[in-house]
Amino acid sequence: MKKQEFYTQHGWKGSNYNSNLTTKDIAAIVRDYVRKAHPDYRFSITNAKDFHGISVSLMEYPVELVNYDVMKAKIESEYQRWISPFYDGDTLIQKTLYTEKQIEKFVQEAIQKANYTELSPSFEDIEWINPAVLEVLEDLRAFVNSYNCEDSVVTISFYEDFHIGKNGKPAKLVARTARKVA
Repeated sequence: MKKQEFYTQHGWKGSNYNSNLTTKDIAAIVRDYVRKAHPDYRFSITNAKDFHGISVSLMEYPVELVNYDVMKAKIESEYQRWISPFYDGDTLIQKTLYTEKQIEKFVQEAIQKANYTELSPSFEDIEWINPAVLEVLEDLRAFVNSYNCEDSVVTISFYEDFHIGKNGKPAKLVARTARKVA
């Protein structure tokens, strides 16, 4: 009888997985990778000992982080439920409780909060991120997971978490040209 590689049928192993590598080793590899692959971005990549994982935080980005139009549409749709309908005779009148100026204030607050946020493991509900920044984050997540192995919740090689900003320090826009990496 052939020995099964994984305990569960949904187990997987990344293309760079090596059981001899520690999370500290992998964090160092990821730091080196991001410096070369995305030199105009700055990340904090740490070995998170408290949860046996790797913590990745975007700290600086060279283009706008937030897609303004998408963020505004998201905010407006969230505040649509705060519409006060009433009838003027036979005509239905829907009056929004918020002015355009108030909506703009909410959008600006959301943009500020975006610079310090934790991303969900599957990167869901982040359509407001600039596609160029999202592409970098997705590339980095794929690279990190190429060193991972998961067979069930209790037999994962390591956990990873992604943030924008870190420890009370928000990420920021820093226009720069790519640094030279040897």
